[in-house]
Amino acid sequence: MKRNVILFCTLLSLCICLTVCGNQILPELSDSQSAGDENITSGTTESETSSMTNPSLHVSKIPYALPSGSDSDSGGVNADLLIYHEEVYNSAILFDILGSDVVVEYGENTYKKMDQQVIIQSPDLYHMIHHFNVSLEDLLEASDTGLYGRQYNKEFLRSMYLPYEDMLSFTMNSKGAYLNGTVYNIQTLNELFEEDKDTFSRISLAELVEYQERLEEEGIDYGFNQDMVDFANQYCRRS
Repeated sequence: MKRNVILFCTLLSLCICLTVCGNQILPELSDSQSAGDENITSGTTESETSSMTNPSLHVSKIPYALPSGSDSDSGGVNADLLIYHEEVYNSAILFDILGSDVVVEYGENTYKKMDQQVIIQSPDLYHMIHHFNVSLEDLLEASDTGLYGRQYNKEFLRSMYLPYEDMLSFTMNSKGAYLNGTVYNIQTLNELFEEDKDTFSRISLAELVEYQERLEEEGIDYGFNQDMVDFANQYCRRS
């Protein structure tokens, strides 16, 4: 009988001990599971969060950029470098105002001989309008009555007189980028990297990454070579 009492007490003590220990362990497990559930609910892994806060470039499938005067298919101008909507490259409306001889002579003998990086800051029609001080009223009249002007959209013509950055927002397509106060296409961006790394380093890395993503959406997966990518990821500004 005495042995049974001792055995019963021992078993009772063991049950009490297990109950206390279990109560201490279960909250810890619950807290851990809750934290895990929060991570799952957010849908964002640590690596994804890091990539959003620390953007980085990657090497293009074709790491070099085609020169401005070449196109692998036609042998003409590389369309990937035409960073404005096509109306900007058409100055024919000025034939109605200035005469074709004046426009063609200036275009062939002066404008087209400028440096490529200068030209893309001030595309054809925009440049000539402001070089010859053509008024908006004259443009709108030509768009109503002129032989060449009728093909132009009036809102587009008005955009030629907007503040510079607003004009770019209205007329530049996704193949171009306005980075740190300067317009680039993929070729002139490569030239900047090769010739002036100090200026290149002042461009925002996030803006470069966004530009690369836009180009790839256009099917342009070239121009970001290993040297440029390594330099940009290390030295370009992060803000």
